[in-house]
Amino acid sequence: MPNTQRAELELAVLEAKQAAHHEAGASLCYQHNNSMELDLRLSDSDVFELEMLERNREAAELAVEIAKKRLEIFELQGSVPANE
Repeated sequence: MPNTQRAELELAVLEAKQAAHHEAGASLCYQHNNSMELDLRLSDSDVFELEMLERNREAAELAVEIAKKRLEIFELQGSVPANE
């Protein structure tokens, strides 16, 4: 069972990363929409759009990692004998 617990903790880390990534993106959008960019290169709309596309790709990769971790947990739980 320790392997399952470790995988569940790893899943929690990935989900926390996903939440942080989402919040960082929301912050960038807010800054951009209100002309408050902390990173001045993002004041260029084309650069901002490219940055957001890259962030979307990163978010999709995180979603894949989360799905893989859930599958790993499912497989680990299925490999544990029923009497344990």
